[in-house]
Amino acid sequence: MEPVDLPPAEARLLSRLARTQRWTAAAGLALALVGAAYATWGVVRFDPLADPRRDPGFDRPVAKLAFLYASYQGGVERIEPETFTEAALLETLEGGMKFSAGMVLMLVRLFLGTLVALAGCVMMTVVVERRRLLAIIGRLAPA
Repeated sequence: MEPVDLPPAEARLLSRLARTQRWTAAAGLALALVGAAYATWGVVRFDPLADPRRDPGFDRPVAKLAFLYASYQGGVERIEPETFTEAALLETLEGGMKFSAGMVLMLVRLFLGTLVALAGCVMMTVVVERRRLLAIIGRLAPA
């Protein structure tokens, strides 16, 4: 194959891509680590007996997603049991609702953390493949 002269716009594009490789790889690594840390934090923070409304964590907008049935839970908390059986059933229902809200919150955090980590891995994969393509183009371009 003969060397190919690139138009100035394409030469600038290739030059810019070659210059930004390290920054893109660093950003991808940072995203992957932040996503993995967030997902891990979400899983470790899960407590099946706790009420996630009491201490939602630093990610309040995400935590609000777990409170889908907060209005129902408030209604259950206002009921006054009259017998021991009603009290036991009410306590079990409240525990189940807290567990469900905590589980939803953990799964949302796990999902979001996984998405961010995956985006970082995709960025790093793009850097690796782009490096290979830039090397091939560099061999084809005139010296």
